[in-house]
Parts: sequence; C-alpha cells; structure tokens
Amino acid sequence: MSGSMSRVNESFAKRFEPDGDGYLFRKTLRAEGVRVTVAERDRFVADFRRWTRISTWGVVALMILLMVGGVFALDSSGATFAHSTDRGRSFHAMVGADTTRRWAV
Repeated sequence: MSGSMSRVNESFAKRFEPDGDGYLFRKTLRAEGVRVTVAERDRFVADFRRWTRISTWGVVALMILLMVGGVFALDSSGATFAHSTDRGRSFHAMVGADTTRRWAV
C-alpha cells in the first residue's frame, strides 16, 4: 500500500514546476500554471501527504468496522451458516454428508 501511496504523492508533487525562485502549480496537465512560493509548495505537498495517509487509514478502519459489525449482526440475529445459506436445511444435508454414521477413532 505504501508503494502506491508514494506514487500518488510523487504525482502530486510533480504538478509543481520550478519557475525562478518559486513554482508553477498546474491543476491538470493542460491547465494554466498558478505561481506559488517555495514555502507554499512545501505546505501543499505536506498537507496532501497527510490527508492521503489519514484517508487511507480511515478507509481501512471503516472496512474493519463494517466487517466486525457484520459478524455481530449475524451473531445477534441467531443466523447460522446453514440458515443464512439455504433456508433452514442443515449443512450436512446440503453437502450430502451422512450424519447417522459414526467414525471410529
């Protein structure tokens, strides 16, 4: 994940083209450049990196919460694998297992 994020950050940093003692920022490749100072460019790049890191970890946290919430939702409803997959048929009936036979150990 960090490899793709570093490419995103580098891509954003490349939008700033050196121009004299400052930079030209281009929103897109064909957009007209906006002049910014070195300090502004550094602040923009740092803010972009911070927000990409925050949003990435936020999405990861949200996915984990949704997965955990789904497990608890299934657990609290009393649903089991057999009930949630095939309207009450047992798991053994679905896979064709003989539940009356005992295996010797």
